Amino acid sequence: MINFDNILAARLKRNNFLEYAGENFRSKDSKLLRRIGETTDLEILFGVENDSGEGFILTRTSMLIVSDHSVVKKIANAEFNRLVREDIRRKGGKQQRAEYLYLDEVTKCWVKNPELISAVGNTVLFLENCLE
Repeated sequence: MINFDNILAARLKRNNFLEYAGENFRSKDSKLLRRIGETTDLEILFGVENDSGEGFILTRTSMLIVSDHSVVKKIANAEFNRLVREDIRRKGGKQQRAEYLYLDEVTKCWVKNPELISAVGNTVLFLENCLE
């Protein structure tokens, strides 16, 4: 039987996700992810959070946007990837060195750097293919 966690770990390594996230990576065993996991039936995989409590949590089907150590928005993984592509097009085809991805007029998601958001996008595509 195929172990999804092992495949996901290999995918993260291949995309240099842990390198790009660095000390901001949160495993599903972290305090924040355990607390949020207790309030949802979503399968939480991992997250990225800065010292101010901003970041995101990836589940198999959605992205949870975190601000002040709490979930402020939930969007489908496919929608998150669409927003990333739209942001790149708006900036002339290149990801800028911005720390935030704006999801709408008021909601922003801390993404640390373009390399990390690219690794997230690749991971989300992987998840979408797994669920088909």
